[in-house]
Amino acid sequence: MGYLLKKGELQKEDVGVIEVKDTTSYVAVSRNKVNAVLRKLQNEKLKGKKSKNGSCLLSLNETMLLTL
Repeated sequence: MGYLLKKGELQKEDVGVIEVKDTTSYVAVSRNKVNAVLRKLQNEKLKGKKSKNGSCLLSLNETMLLTL
């Protein structure tokens, strides 16, 4: 979550459910913040690896579910 708040310049209210899997994490982000977050995180690294963000998987009312 710190990665999204700092690097993505989000507020706590902009982040919803976070689901962590073995090789991927899914994060619900406010729909009106998605494009800005994807641009900001495009060339960022997470734990020394380039993140594979950019996939908007599912629209849930006011949120978009992203993979990181």
